[in-house]
Amino acid sequence: MLAAIEETCGDLDVEIEQAWRDSKEAQLPTTIPGIGKLTAVALVAELCSTERFPNVERLCSYAGLIPTVHQSGETSYHGRLKQRDANLQLRSLLVEAARAHRRRDPKSDVSKTGQRVARRRGKGKGSVAAARKLLKVVYAVLKRGTPYTPERPSCVNGASEPRGD
Repeated sequence: MLAAIEETCGDLDVEIEQAWRDSKEAQLPTTIPGIGKLTAVALVAELCSTERFPNVERLCSYAGLIPTVHQSGETSYHGRLKQRDANLQLRSLLVEAARAHRRRDPKSDVSKTGQRVARRRGKGKGSVAAARKLLKVVYAVLKRGTPYTPERPSCVNGASEPRGD
């Protein structure tokens, strides 16, 4: 039985590799630390045609990475993450990818965002914050059609500006 399972997994690995090679879009997210071929193929399948989303905040809402907001007058309450009308599969994929990214590149903006939120609000919320930041990076990479570069030197005051947002 184990041999049959390993044979099936081997066949699936070959198909994933072929899908990754055939798709130029799927090769772009693999330039981001922590995103492998399987994750890249799944992200491109879920986010295919980035023109569907007018901006990155709409994409974050689609992925269910935006908290619900209840407002009355000048009072505003931010609640749990959006559950209804959210792509829960995409959200879990991004949370896992963000965890892998934080292990691979602890000095990146995604990692720093996750650590900062985790210190204030807990590990779970830090993971979701890192996933949201990672989704913004993936969106930028797919929208521009260029590989990920973590930072680019700026001409103004020698500061650096993140490229992935």
